[in-house]
Amino acid sequence: MAWQSRSQTLDLTTLDKKEEERDKYDKKVDNWLDRFRIMASIIAEKFPHCAKDLWLYESKIHKAQRQFVANAWLDYDKGFRIKMRAHPDMEWDQEDVAGYMHKMMIAR
Repeated sequence: MAWQSRSQTLDLTTLDKKEEERDKYDKKVDNWLDRFRIMASIIAEKFPHCAKDLWLYESKIHKAQRQFVANAWLDYDKGFRIKMRAHPDMEWDQEDVAGYMHKMMIAR
């Protein structure tokens, strides 16, 4: 079941910083995790059925960060969110296998 406020909640990660500062901040996984958890708690409060999928997505990103070099995890996350915006029926539990393979495997 898709939720209505997706585009608004996904943009919580921009936090009104200069683009350059934001990019540097985003590349630290601990910062990403903190911000994702804030976003996830807001979504889960309005859409409790999404809570498990958000937690699993966070876990997938954190695992990818530990397994792969550079910022492949961040590239995958950005690509996944772009796909979510383009496809309103897409949910957090859906796999973007092509995106994952492309971003993660070239980062090995």
